[in-house]
Amino acid sequence: MSKKGVISIIVVCLLLAIAGASVLGWMYLTHDRVAVATYKVQIPPGARMTDFISKEDEMMKSDEVLKPVVAKLDLVARWKLASEEEALARIRSKLIVEYYEPGDRVRVMYRDRSQDRALEVLESINEEFAKIRYEATKKKTMLPVVPAETVP
Repeated sequence: MSKKGVISIIVVCLLLAIAGASVLGWMYLTHDRVAVATYKVQIPPGARMTDFISKEDEMMKSDEVLKPVVAKLDLVARWKLASEEEALARIRSKLIVEYYEPGDRVRVMYRDRSQDRALEVLESINEEFAKIRYEATKKKTMLPVVPAETVP
């Protein structure tokens, strides 16, 4: 193989390595971090978990829960948004409520580029949601939350 061919192969390999490192760096910097909370609910016999999760999701993403979060954390200013509606839309797009195995558990996840910010927002959502959820349980419009079992 000629000297020119070897140099060409080395240059191509270096360019591929630089491109690969750039892609990995971009993936690391833009990848969302996730804050997770899990709780157990008591589902009566014959009830469908999907219906329950749908109600939990609707309540957790409601204005009643999220508007105080936006105000408390001053998310409109922190995120440099034009309105509270934009902040609410952003939170809703990053908030995931889903069924979690094993048992009758609900998993709530909030995604953000910053792990600390994801935890801060999810903690604030949980505080507001607990108040609203407690009132709904008292009114018997939602099923009660069951304390998680401890593992010995």
